[in-house]
Amino acid sequence: MQNWWGPKGWAFDISKFELRQEGVFHYSQTSPDGNVMWVKFVYHEVNAPDKLVYTSFFSDEMWNIVRAPFNDNWPLETLNTFTFTEQNNTYDDWGTCIPNRGGNENLRGVAGNGSGRLFRNLRSTG
Repeated sequence: MQNWWGPKGWAFDISKFELRQEGVFHYSQTSPDGNVMWVKFVYHEVNAPDKLVYTSFFSDEMWNIVRAPFNDNWPLETLNTFTFTEQNNTYDDWGTCIPNRGGNENLRGVAGNGSGRLFRNLRSTG
Protein backbone atom coordinates (compact mmCIF):
# COMPACT_ATOMS: atom_id res chain seq x y z
CA MET A 1 0.00 0.00 0.00
CA GLN A 2 2.94 2.32 0.63
CA ASN A 3 3.54 2.53 -3.13
CA TRP A 4 0.15 3.95 -4.10
CA TRP A 5 -1.84 5.08 -1.06
CA GLY A 6 -1.68 8.71 0.00
CA PRO A 7 0.35 11.64 -1.25
CA LYS A 8 3.55 10.91 -3.14
CA GLY A 9 6.62 11.13 -0.90
CA TRP A 10 4.71 10.73 2.37
CA ALA A 11 5.46 7.84 4.75
CA PHE A 12 2.51 5.58 5.50
CA ASP A 13 2.09 3.66 8.79
CA ILE A 14 -0.81 1.37 9.71
CA SER A 15 -2.02 1.37 13.32
CA LYS A 16 -4.88 -1.11 12.76
CA PHE A 17 -6.32 -2.83 9.69
CA GLU A 18 -9.39 -5.07 9.85
CA LEU A 19 -11.04 -5.46 6.44
CA ARG A 20 -14.37 -6.87 7.65
CA GLN A 21 -17.81 -5.54 8.54
CA GLU A 22 -17.43 -3.08 11.46
CA GLY A 23 -13.65 -3.44 11.14
CA VAL A 24 -11.33 -0.43 11.46
CA PHE A 25 -8.51 0.90 9.33
CA HIS A 26 -6.47 3.49 11.25
CA TYR A 27 -3.30 4.89 9.75
CA SER A 28 -1.01 7.87 9.66
CA GLN A 29 0.72 9.65 6.82
CA THR A 30 3.83 11.73 7.43
CA SER A 31 4.89 14.43 4.99
CA PRO A 32 8.53 14.85 3.99
CA ASP A 33 8.73 17.87 6.35
CA GLY A 34 7.42 15.84 9.32
CA ASN A 35 3.72 16.80 9.46
CA VAL A 36 1.57 13.83 10.55
CA MET A 37 -2.02 13.28 9.45
CA TRP A 38 -4.16 10.46 10.93
CA VAL A 39 -7.18 8.88 9.20
CA LYS A 40 -9.71 6.28 10.33
CA PHE A 41 -12.13 4.14 8.29
CA VAL A 42 -14.96 2.04 9.70
CA TYR A 43 -16.10 -0.65 7.25
CA HIS A 44 -19.85 -1.22 6.92
CA GLU A 45 -20.00 -3.56 3.96
CA VAL A 46 -17.20 -5.79 2.66
CA ASN A 47 -18.37 -7.96 -0.20
CA ALA A 48 -15.25 -9.07 -2.05
CA PRO A 49 -14.77 -8.70 -4.90
CA ASP A 50 -17.81 -6.55 -5.68
CA LYS A 51 -18.43 -3.82 -3.12
CA LEU A 52 -16.81 -1.88 -0.28
CA VAL A 53 -18.66 0.64 1.94
CA TYR A 54 -17.02 2.60 4.75
CA THR A 55 -17.10 5.87 6.60
CA SER A 56 -13.87 7.84 6.80
CA PHE A 57 -12.71 10.50 9.23
CA PHE A 58 -9.61 12.52 9.91
CA SER A 59 -8.52 11.53 13.40
CA ASP A 60 -5.78 11.82 15.94
CA GLU A 61 -3.51 9.05 17.17
CA MET A 62 -6.10 8.10 19.83
CA TRP A 63 -8.86 7.59 17.17
CA ASN A 64 -10.77 10.81 18.03
CA ILE A 65 -12.42 12.54 15.07
CA VAL A 66 -10.77 15.87 14.19
CA ARG A 67 -11.09 18.49 11.45
CA ALA A 68 -9.10 17.97 8.28
CA PRO A 69 -5.74 19.69 8.69
CA PHE A 70 -5.97 21.32 5.27
CA ASN A 71 -9.57 22.64 5.17
CA ASP A 72 -11.94 23.65 8.00
CA ASN A 73 -14.93 23.09 5.70
CA TRP A 74 -14.04 19.46 4.95
CA PRO A 75 -16.73 17.09 6.32
CA LEU A 76 -16.05 15.46 9.67
CA GLU A 77 -17.30 12.19 8.22
CA THR A 78 -17.81 10.86 4.70
CA LEU A 79 -19.61 7.75 3.50
CA ASN A 80 -17.63 6.01 0.76
CA THR A 81 -19.15 3.38 -1.52
CA PHE A 82 -17.09 1.56 -4.15
CA THR A 83 -18.32 -1.05 -6.59
CA PHE A 84 -15.90 -3.12 -8.61
CA THR A 85 -16.37 -4.92 -11.90
CA GLU A 86 -13.98 -7.36 -13.51
CA GLN A 87 -13.18 -6.93 -17.19
CA ASN A 88 -10.33 -8.66 -19.02
CA ASN A 89 -8.84 -9.93 -15.72
CA THR A 90 -8.65 -6.40 -14.28
CA TYR A 91 -10.94 -4.55 -11.90
CA ASP A 92 -12.53 -1.22 -12.67
CA ASP A 93 -13.84 0.75 -9.74
CA TRP A 94 -16.43 3.45 -9.33
CA GLY A 95 -17.24 5.12 -6.09
CA THR A 96 -19.06 7.89 -4.36
CA CYS A 97 -17.91 9.88 -1.38
CA ILE A 98 -20.80 11.64 0.37
CA PRO A 99 -20.41 14.06 3.27
CA ASN A 100 -22.29 12.68 6.29
CA ARG A 101 -21.80 15.52 8.76
CA GLY A 102 -19.87 18.63 9.57
CA GLY A 103 -18.80 19.97 6.20
CA ASN A 104 -19.71 21.81 3.04
CA GLU A 105 -17.48 20.20 0.42
CA ASN A 106 -19.14 18.42 -2.51
CA LEU A 107 -17.35 15.09 -2.80
CA ARG A 108 -19.77 13.10 -4.97
CA GLY A 109 -18.54 11.03 -7.89
CA VAL A 110 -15.02 9.92 -7.04
CA ALA A 111 -14.01 7.51 -9.78
CA GLY A 112 -11.12 5.18 -10.46
CA ASN A 113 -9.01 5.75 -7.36
CA GLY A 114 -7.32 2.35 -7.49
CA SER A 115 -9.23 0.75 -4.61
CA GLY A 116 -10.09 -2.15 -6.87
CA ARG A 117 -6.47 -3.28 -6.90
CA LEU A 118 -6.26 -3.27 -3.12
CA PHE A 119 -9.61 -5.01 -2.65
CA ARG A 120 -8.76 -7.73 -5.21
CA ASN A 121 -5.31 -8.28 -3.70
CA LEU A 122 -6.69 -8.52 -0.17
CA ARG A 123 -9.31 -10.98 -1.33
CA SER A 124 -6.69 -13.20 -2.97
CA THR A 125 -4.25 -13.10 -0.03
CA GLY A 126 -6.58 -12.96 2.95
